[in-house]
Amino acid sequence: GDEPALVRALNLSGWAALEAGDIEIAQRTLGDALIRARVVGDDASLSNVLHSHGEMQRRLGNFAEAREQLEDSLALARTSGWRNQLWWPTWSLAALARQEGRLEDAEQLVTEAEALAPRINRAMRLADCKNERALIAEARGDETAAQQFRHEANALRSEAAARSSADA
Repeated sequence: GDEPALVRALNLSGWAALEAGDIEIAQRTLGDALIRARVVGDDASLSNVLHSHGEMQRRLGNFAEAREQLEDSLALARTSGWRNQLWWPTWSLAALARQEGRLEDAEQLVTEAEALAPRINRAMRLADCKNERALIAEARGDETAAQQFRHEANALRSEAAARSSADA
């Protein structure tokens, strides 16, 4: 009977399926989460689900649908007041802009994402941004910069792993 909790669980399950490459389950689960999130009416939850659904559409190459959902996710994240939610749609919009060949927009958005990286898992989110910068550099044909950004991303991931091991 706890619809907001069910929306969160469906969103996380759909995200896990997406990360595992099980698109059929991700589509079904995230679709259900999106329907339920719209009914619940909580901006933060709807923002999260729209991000997950938009990211899935981006990965599937459905760029127009991805852009609409990611922009809606970002707008809702802004109104929700949850600053740590702003990173996700901003980063995904950067990746989308790169895929569409809008490299200037991608760089601007990844810079915003770096500034918005949440405190929790900050090193991992910054590593994601460095990796996105590597892909942008690669799209520009600058393999030297791409390698440098990949090196920085790996260093951040190693730092996060070391910190996680020390906390365990």
